[in-house]
Amino acid sequence: MRAYPSDDRPGILPGIYRLYGAAAGTVSKGFLNRNPRMNTGCGRVSPHKHKVRGVFFVIDKLLLGNYQFRQTDFTPNIDYYRELASSQHPTTLWIGCSDSRLQTGHITQAKAGELFIQRNIGNIVPVHDWNFATVLEYAVVHLKVKDVVICGHSNCGAIRALDKESTDSYIPLWLNNAREAKTRVDSRISPPKTVLEADERYRMIEQENVRLQIEHLFTYPLLKKAVDEKRVEVHGLYYDLATGELKKIA
Repeated sequence: MRAYPSDDRPGILPGIYRLYGAAAGTVSKGFLNRNPRMNTGCGRVSPHKHKVRGVFFVIDKLLLGNYQFRQTDFTPNIDYYRELASSQHPTTLWIGCSDSRLQTGHITQAKAGELFIQRNIGNIVPVHDWNFATVLEYAVVHLKVKDVVICGHSNCGAIRALDKESTDSYIPLWLNNAREAKTRVDSRISPPKTVLEADERYRMIEQENVRLQIEHLFTYPLLKKAVDEKRVEVHGLYYDLATGELKKIA
């Protein structure tokens, strides 16, 4: 997130700043110095709820970030956003993981309105799922997207959880949709003996899971029909958190 506005810029969420003891019309360097947690810029914010006069700092940070977005992006491109407000015409249905480290528009530099996004734990395409089927049908039939992307990523917690026993009520059931990827990889390689080998195994499962979910995608007749008629193409992608690289999965 960009640094907060500072130094006598008027009208910056005055209600929020009043809660912090700031003047309603301006935010000065002195105020930010007296309230260092508000001047974090891109620095770390405590994951714990930080209360100031009954307000949670994290929510205020999001609201201030929205102010920055409106000033630096929305207002300068107001004509684009006004047109977008009346209708959407995305070119791509993007199926990705809910992991907080993946910001789809950011890593692809896609503009608002270009991607129709479905995210869940493990970038999974569940078979016979009403929620997913609704997203798929709306994207293909009504929005008429040209491409469907399934994107996996490195260091995926869902994939690592496949190796663990769980007492959770829902997560293990959901991850059954990805378990075949683990079975396939383990049948092809020897058990890892080093940390590097273990990491490579997980990477292989993450990428195999993308292929598996593409197979699941084709169990939906409306998608298969769209592909057969060459109205839609399906792509598998893999994002490396350590390098920022997005690559195709064969």
